[in-house]
Amino acid sequence: MSLLTFAKTALGSMVKQPVTVCYPQEKLAAPERLRGHIVNDMDVCICCGMCARRCPAGALAVDRKGGTWSIDPYACVVCGECIESCPKHCLTMDTARTPVAADKTPTVETKLE
Repeated sequence: MSLLTFAKTALGSMVKQPVTVCYPQEKLAAPERLRGHIVNDMDVCICCGMCARRCPAGALAVDRKGGTWSIDPYACVVCGECIESCPKHCLTMDTARTPVAADKTPTVETKLE
């Protein structure tokens, strides 16, 4: 009986389309319910670190001396706590349908000029 089950699975796999995509050639489609990603306007940001202190996932890192702000998009749970806590209102939720997985680097860092 197991030989018939194997044959059915093998033949089915040869006929079906692949589930994965060739990533560099084909862009990933954003999920339908994607909430977006966090964007920082560094012209307004004072690097106070309030957003990093309120982040429940610890996805934000602020370097006050260096004037940098970075986010780990894979750790971010897109809860919006950082947006609510920002005193300068420089953080926003970008709802453009661009998947985070399409980024080449796992952290997005911006520097205050």
